[in-house]
Amino acid sequence: MKATHGWRKFLLILPAVLAVALGGCAAMQEQPKQRVVLQISDDNVKTWQTAFNVVNNLTNTYGKGKVDIELVAFGDGINALTFDSKAASRIPGATAQGAKVIACENSMRRFKLTKQDMAPEIAYVTAGVQRIIERQGQGWVVIRP
Repeated sequence: MKATHGWRKFLLILPAVLAVALGGCAAMQEQPKQRVVLQISDDNVKTWQTAFNVVNNLTNTYGKGKVDIELVAFGDGINALTFDSKAASRIPGATAQGAKVIACENSMRRFKLTKQDMAPEIAYVTAGVQRIIERQGQGWVVIRP
């Protein structure tokens, strides 16, 4: 009878032992990749400097390749992506860290800018606002520095 009692006790604690073991394994698993959109819609150099600092901070915090970052410029913010803007010198560093710097083509048309006016490292979307809405719907965190 004592052997049966021992098995019962074992079977009663088995789920707790498994939960602890599996919980430990889950905690050791890699965290999901973070996804962040930085919305830039003004032509303030301080805003862009902050955005580039956020790229550095996110990359340092999560590790290169462990966070997806998009800087989406539209409206007045599009002017910061021209090849001769005060912010243009920081674009290569951001893209080297894995961030995508994206220009809104609608805003470019509004300001009469062409791709030849823009910094060479950037990508393009038809509508910056649409890109942000889509990313937010996909679970990306949207930040406006």
